[in-house]
Amino acid sequence: DHRIIDGREAVLSLVAIKEALEYPASALLEL
Repeated sequence: DHRIIDGREAVLSLVAIKEALEYPASALLEL
């Protein structure tokens, strides 16, 4: 079911955004 994959990716994206907000310097270094 593609909805499961979309949901998982959405969660991973939210986690990545949350980490980027908490650690902007390290997030920029990863780009």
